[in-house]
Amino acid sequence: MIVEELPKLLQKCGDFVNEESDFRTLHLSLNEEMNKRIEGYLNEKAMPQLRQNLDEWISFSNEELENGQLHLEEMRDSFNAMYREERLELLCDFKVLNDWRRDADRMTSKVMKDNVNILLRRNPSQVLLKSVGKLFGSIGQNKQMLHHQYTKFIENESYEDTAMVVMERFMGQFQLFQQSIERDVAIFFRGPLAELQQTAEDTKNLIADNEFEVSTLKANPETVKDPLTLYTIRQRQLELIYTENKQTSFVKA
Repeated sequence: MIVEELPKLLQKCGDFVNEESDFRTLHLSLNEEMNKRIEGYLNEKAMPQLRQNLDEWISFSNEELENGQLHLEEMRDSFNAMYREERLELLCDFKVLNDWRRDADRMTSKVMKDNVNILLRRNPSQVLLKSVGKLFGSIGQNKQMLHHQYTKFIENESYEDTAMVVMERFMGQFQLFQQSIERDVAIFFRGPLAELQQTAEDTKNLIADNEFEVSTLKANPETVKDPLTLYTIRQRQLELIYTENKQTSFVKA
């Protein structure tokens, strides 16, 4: 948007020039006027549009992150039911959204004034126009010619390089914000991820311990069979005692 609209805006700055202009210093006052119009454009059009886009993005991100939290809560409930204890919490860090909202307010509050060198460079056409202005600017009959030349020059310039400079300055902080999003999302899920990793490690260790016990029992089956045999014998003794006592009670009756 900026790259497309700023050149058109600057080309219309020809209306700032008239025959009463001081052509000896016009390049300075015109450069200042162009910067004022750029600042106005950024504050009144580009920034509100960007703010709306940011608000929509934050709203969408909030919904997506809440869905992520809900998914983790379902996972948490399933795991806790399986473990039969409230082992997992899986709570995400929603402070990330507050940080995004604060950053959006800061970045879109106001455009910082930072003038761009538009007409003070040393390309041939600008040098020639400024030289002619300084040389003939004070001569009345030349002012109509200078007015025409300046207007033609302003309307025919492309200003693409100026637009790129403005866009890079304007979007610089937003690009930094964009680069930090991946890190912020990682922070949002950091707590649940650490819990799941720890639980996975604990479960892995538990499985390893159980597998070791099973392999030990297979290698030494007597450790199970001997106690089991004693248990079976003791159970049989108790059954015989019970049967004998029952029969004795029946005979006495």
